Amino acid sequence: MTWLRRLGPVWCLALSVAAAFAAVWIQGRLYAACEPQTGPGPADGPYVWFFVIPATAVVALAASSAGYILTMRARIPVSYLAPAVALVAACLVVWGAVAWNYDPDSMTEIWCNGGKPDWWPSWLPL
Repeated sequence: MTWLRRLGPVWCLALSVAAAFAAVWIQGRLYAACEPQTGPGPADGPYVWFFVIPATAVVALAASSAGYILTMRARIPVSYLAPAVALVAACLVVWGAVAWNYDPDSMTEIWCNGGKPDWWPSWLPL
């Protein structure tokens, strides 16, 4: 149990950084696939570096830490799931950041069906 308590801060911090960059990477791929290529787009520049990455990292850190702490406070058999719960929380933050920043109405390319590229999973709403 002690190793799980020591792993928590490092794991949640790593997840938050990975979640922030994953959200930016996915958003960049979405814009590259569906936005007309007329120069730098919303997935580039200061907005990404000074708002999207820090905001996503902070929210992912809060969500993964909350999930980790709440799971660790549960009974011993459940507490071993704390890293997985934190990972799921970080993944939900990534999806939320991508869905919040993505505007399908501005996507005009013909290969984006309803603002979603072909590689986007059909079961995952955007």
